[in-house]
Amino acid sequence: GEDPLLSGTYAYEMVSGMQEKDTHNYPKIAAFLKHFTAYSTEANRGHDTYNISAYDFFDSYLPQYERAFAAQPAGVMCSYNAENGQPSCANDWLLNKVLRSWKPDALVSTDCGAVNNLKGPPVYAP
Repeated sequence: GEDPLLSGTYAYEMVSGMQEKDTHNYPKIAAFLKHFTAYSTEANRGHDTYNISAYDFFDSYLPQYERAFAAQPAGVMCSYNAENGQPSCANDWLLNKVLRSWKPDALVSTDCGAVNNLKGPPVYAP
């Protein structure tokens, strides 16, 4: 698997460079981190759920995002999948408790078709 420290450091530097200020002190681009989180499949996207322990979330899946948020990206793109039966794009714990503890005004966007996937099996948005 990926090294969360290395991935997070890379993302921090990438976001910092992308959001460099222009001559009017505005960021050149609004960076979004994707896919938030626990997502690494290219087949059957949107129709999978992964059982992830709290330990694994905080040891393997979230540290790189937390590190990247030190660079203040605009937000995240939620992933197609679900974690513990809760779709990423409708996961209160991930989006409101975790993500917004790093950046209260973080924006959340979806990938193409992710909202439509919320109404299909095996996971349904609450």
